[in-house]
Parts: sequence; structure tokens; C-alpha cells
Amino acid sequence: MTQVALTLRLLGGLTVGEIANAFLVDEAAMAKRLTRAKQKIKVARILYRVPPDAELPSRLRGVLGTLFLVSTRATCRPPPGPTLAAPQRI
Repeated sequence: MTQVALTLRLLGGLTVGEIANAFLVDEAAMAKRLTRAKQKIKVARILYRVPPDAELPSRLRGVLGTLFLVSTRATCRPPPGPTLAAPQRI
């Protein structure tokens, strides 16, 4: 989930709020999740690169999830007016 969220932010240009809405989580929680992911990438010195062909099948699910969320970006925006309470998890 974090890979998809980070991709939506860095490559898809979605705001943290839009990503949080897409994942049905609180905006502050998503902001913290993205910050931790970026910090881990920095500490591990992971380079942004196109993966080799052998890694592509294992990354397909994340790519498809990201494309789906980017294609439905308009539906991720909250409607104008008062903000609804976050959904309760059971």
C-alpha cells in the first residue's frame, strides 16, 4: 500500500488528502506514512530507477493499483461542504 501511495504522490501528483481519501484513511496518518516511506528510501539509499525485466512481474500489482487510483482521481476529491467523519473500522 505504501508503494502505491508514494507513487501516487510523487508521480501521479495527487495531494496527501486525495491519497488518504482513496485509501479511506485519515490525512494525517497518510502524511506520516508517506514521510516514513521517504525517510526509509533516503536512509537505504534506494535509487529511483526503472526495474530490470526480472522484477517487473512482482511489481505489476502495485503499478495496476496506482494506475487505477490515478484514473479515478476525480472521484477521490471530497464533495464541497462539511467534512464527514472518518469511517469506523470494525
